[in-house]
Amino acid sequence: MSALLLPAYPLALILLTLVVALEDAFFKTRGERLERLVQRRRPGARRLAQLQESHDSLTMAALMIRSTATVLFAIISFGLVLEYSPWPSLEVLLGIILTIAGVILAQAAGRVWGGHDADRLALVSAPLVAFVNAVLSVPASALHTLFRPLARALGQKRSDNLAVERSDQRSANGDHLNGTDDAVTVDEEWERNVMRGLVRLESLAVREVMVPRPDIVGIEAGSSLEDAVQIVMQEGFSRLPLYRGNLDDTVGIVYAKDLLAAFQNKNEDSTLESIVRAPLHVPETKRVGDLLREFQSRRVHIALVVDEYGSLVGLVTNEDLLEEIVGDIDDEFTASEPLVRRVSEQEAVVDARAPLKYINEMFNVELHAEGVDTVGGLILYALGRIPHPGETVSDNGLTMTILSTTGRRVRQVRLLHGESPTGTDAEDHTPTAASA
Repeated sequence: MSALLLPAYPLALILLTLVVALEDAFFKTRGERLERLVQRRRPGARRLAQLQESHDSLTMAALMIRSTATVLFAIISFGLVLEYSPWPSLEVLLGIILTIAGVILAQAAGRVWGGHDADRLALVSAPLVAFVNAVLSVPASALHTLFRPLARALGQKRSDNLAVERSDQRSANGDHLNGTDDAVTVDEEWERNVMRGLVRLESLAVREVMVPRPDIVGIEAGSSLEDAVQIVMQEGFSRLPLYRGNLDDTVGIVYAKDLLAAFQNKNEDSTLESIVRAPLHVPETKRVGDLLREFQSRRVHIALVVDEYGSLVGLVTNEDLLEEIVGDIDDEFTASEPLVRRVSEQEAVVDARAPLKYINEMFNVELHAEGVDTVGGLILYALGRIPHPGETVSDNGLTMTILSTTGRRVRQVRLLHGESPTGTDAEDHTPTAASA
């Protein structure tokens, strides 16, 4: 037995460190952080999200495992001291010192490990943690039920104190109760949305926020200054690409202020080519956060988005990036018709450009397809051809009926949740098509 104590001590120390690291990783990989992992379809992310839904049970299970590991470590530490200590009168003190030192070391190492590699640890260990959580679910639930009255009492007391404090602050400022409450609620909600937007910047690709190629307004090289001014006044854009033949051969970017200055001077040598500025090209897979930093360092406000073959697929401006943080910014030139018009809880009429992520949030579904970001893209992916009005695509319990098209583009789509005429594969959520 005594021969096992020496290897048992470092093993118990490693076990305690691992338990602390996993606990720290699991409770850090939550909220927006976990949502990003699910959106990226990381292996184990969905299982982890399911585990986080049973937060109370998971917390109690973690407490039980950590307490058991600590007690086991303390027993081994005291056994080691009793077996090998040359000072019998100091055995208790040495056992306490050895236990405390080991627990502190394990806690520190576990926190550093869990904080540094939280996502990977949580994803890799999710199956094991799910099994342990299932085994300990009964005692964990019993502990949670036992301490729930105490938690409610403390929570109620804290809430009452906060209510009194807020009431005193409102009285001191002389504000109306309802008005102040509404203002605080709106401000807090706006701040939360901004924080979510900032977090999303690091996970979004440029192709998810760009203006797609068919919607780009440009000026053909060789056009007169008068024609260019007319386009700027008609479209309301301050920066337009200048191209030869088609948008794949973009010469540069024409700024409205440069154009108006050249037009006002009426210089015979002034042409669009003479005032054009060099364009910034970025790949469609570039992260939005990286592009925003590049905009700041280069002091530019617009970039042309290209695919892996070098073809132009879209255009992105600093306003597009800003809208991902604070929401849509409408000006006098922005079309008033929204991308999504909610008809009822189960129905909506949307522009085909509506992002799938918004539809997923609206109907609590999981629409996705490789390389697809919009409703229109998902319909084209499902049909494999140019669609016609009246055709229907079903995916994940959501029926998408094409209302209108323009040329080869889908324009408006009706979404109906809960009714699918053709059905959907529940495992891979493969979209299916049917003619109405």
